[in-house]
Amino acid sequence: MFDGLVTRVPIYTRELDLYVYDLRFCSANSVQDQVRDDDSTLGNLLILAAKNVSLDQITGTIQAL
Repeated sequence: MFDGLVTRVPIYTRELDLYVYDLRFCSANSVQDQVRDDDSTLGNLLILAAKNVSLDQITGTIQAL
């Protein structure tokens, strides 16, 4: 089970059209403790998130970084 947060930060073109989402992942522990996840934790989060939530559910038809 994925226990964390996935945020999507919109990135716009100069014409203010939505271009892409920058996806950011963090564990529930890092949110609670207000610290950053280390690289090994981030890798595991990405794997768990991919198993539980599809990219289409997060971004729809917009590309993601």
